[in-house]
Amino acid sequence: MIAVDDFDELAESVELALKVRVPSRDDGVAVIAVSGGEISLVADLAERAGVRLPQLASETVARLRKVLPAFGSIGNPLDTTDRGVYVAQ
Repeated sequence: MIAVDDFDELAESVELALKVRVPSRDDGVAVIAVSGGEISLVADLAERAGVRLPQLASETVARLRKVLPAFGSIGNPLDTTDRGVYVAQ
């Protein structure tokens, strides 16, 4: 997991992950943010770069349903709405 504080750090982390190859592209990555706009952009960039965004495990989805609002869409990429800070704790 790589935690970032802003979009610039996110973009730099994605670029680094593409160069380092850990984890491998076959494994994919999970993307989590509090902004739907950022999530959409990162999903598009991941697709262009051939980076897989695998489905979340059912256990992960169940735990997220307990902390995220009902209107949120749980998947990968994950938009935590305004609850991002609570999910991280």
